[in-house]
Amino acid sequence: MSRYSLEEFYQKSESSPNPLEYIHEEIYSLPPSQKEHQLILERLSKKLLVLGGMIYSFCSYPNDVLLIKQDDIAIIKPDLAVFKFLNERRQVPDVIFEIISSSNQAHDLVLKLDLYMSFKVSEYWVINPLLKAVLIFSLDEQGYKQSDIAKNEGVVGSKLIPEFNVDLAILFKEQ
Repeated sequence: MSRYSLEEFYQKSESSPNPLEYIHEEIYSLPPSQKEHQLILERLSKKLLVLGGMIYSFCSYPNDVLLIKQDDIAIIKPDLAVFKFLNERRQVPDVIFEIISSSNQAHDLVLKLDLYMSFKVSEYWVINPLLKAVLIFSLDEQGYKQSDIAKNEGVVGSKLIPEFNVDLAILFKEQ
């Protein structure tokens, strides 16, 4: 397995047709965003904008999020990253949403789950448009625990942002 420097990552990023991520000194190519993926991202973003104000800030794909912890650096492109402002500003997102496709399931369900847990992202949402399912992990002292799940129908909600919930019928609605 090859290891890459940050400089090599940035060089490859400039010439790559696909967005890249840098995790554990490895470079990962992300699949192109699909229309369904973009619709889901737009629906989530609109719900968060309503909450917004001085309480929450968020960034969405294809913006980079830089995670730094002692000797570990990651540059990721989450679909949506939410920062909740209380008394201090965190460098690590409080909530991350990933909309997975069939070609990147292992990347988001294994590699990123472990990465986000190690960087102490409080909540991680995995959204699967193919299965019309949402799986939410919440961080506690032992690591991530599944805090909510729904498939096809129902409402899922954030533990960290109590006023944020998502109706799957609306999230996965065609057009």
